[in-house]
Amino acid sequence: MKKFCKHAPRLTLSMENKKEMQGVCFCIPTLAGVFGLYFLPFLMALWRSVHQGMGNVFVGLQNYADLFGNAAFRLAAKNTLLFWGVSLPLNLILGILIALLCERLFARGQKATLFFPAMVPAACVVLLAQSVWPVANLGQGAALLLQVGLFLWKSSGYTILILSAALHEIPREMIESAASCGANGWQVFWCIKLPLIAPAVGASALVAFLNSFKIFRENYLLWGTHPDSHLYGIQHFLYNNFANMNYPRLAAASVLLIAAVAGACAVVWRIAKKRGIADD
Repeated sequence: MKKFCKHAPRLTLSMENKKEMQGVCFCIPTLAGVFGLYFLPFLMALWRSVHQGMGNVFVGLQNYADLFGNAAFRLAAKNTLLFWGVSLPLNLILGILIALLCERLFARGQKATLFFPAMVPAACVVLLAQSVWPVANLGQGAALLLQVGLFLWKSSGYTILILSAALHEIPREMIESAASCGANGWQVFWCIKLPLIAPAVGASALVAFLNSFKIFRENYLLWGTHPDSHLYGIQHFLYNNFANMNYPRLAAASVLLIAAVAGACAVVWRIAKKRGIADD
């Protein structure tokens, strides 16, 4: 018995090491996929962005300087930022309002129907838009409104479902206690519900941001690769440079886009950590 007790810590340690090794082995395929499908192409784009043409002549940051001097890139960046600035806040506001409404009116299983717009093929969405709205001669404001409307229709379901799940996890006792102390509906939402669903709001914002890139399919089918100046986005710029085989400019724009997205995510994560919303 004493001999067993003496060797028990070693057996426990070896079992823990075995579990750790099993976890590492299970992660290897995922890490290999991330490296091969994401990190390696990014390194290739970064290498191409500092070389001239398809050759090996190193030009440093010249491709980036030419990119910022390109009027098409500046126009695409401006239109994309305008679209994000309008659509993403609307997506969160609309998602919170509908999630609060669904909390009272619908059961959890019925909320799955909100995924239906996201499953509709882009061609069907475009056909519906063309039959309802004459999209050929839209002004700047109307075209932006149509883009935002299509984005909200196809992506708001994700936001509503994520926020509905977060609202469902709030203990009813907290809300009932606040109501018994005289808090009205707005005070309960602002002081209890919103702080508790803040991580879900951040996750919804990230999902909506990623879904915003998918709106290019509808834009492409509605207006083609060279739309009017008020519809020309960053994905039109990337697509046209790919079609024209201008790979150094395409690589520089891709690296800048990835760096901008990563920087924005890092800032949001930093703010969330300072406010205690996110963990290390």
